[in-house]
Amino acid sequence: MARRFSSRDKHLTNGTRSYSWIHVTGDRTRKRAYITEGPLKGDVASYLANDALFVCTGGVNATNGLKGTLEDLGVTEIVEAMDMDQMVNPQVRNGILTMRKEILKIPNIKYSKYSWNPAYKGVDDYFLSRVAAM
Repeated sequence: MARRFSSRDKHLTNGTRSYSWIHVTGDRTRKRAYITEGPLKGDVASYLANDALFVCTGGVNATNGLKGTLEDLGVTEIVEAMDMDQMVNPQVRNGILTMRKEILKIPNIKYSKYSWNPAYKGVDDYFLSRVAAM
């Protein structure tokens, strides 16, 4: 798993900042994109969902470049599939609300939220549970 390390808060003048990226996985010709946090989570979820298009952030607050990536992909529908800890963690919930406001600035975008049993934190865990039940 990729980890990002930063010493920005340790050294006022010489600290090192960590940067995040937007990870895209799945069929890039699809017009519906699922948004989740974590590239590995997106890879697993895309695989379990028959190559669905997933756009993945490094975390709920690591969304620089997300809007531009969605515009470049030419998607017309966004499905928010962020971790279910948003139900109990106000910081996660606030990060998601900020992200949602930015995405809704894209003209003619259809936006919905995908929810599942909170016993499964991530969309990948939920999809895996569905496959295991078959």
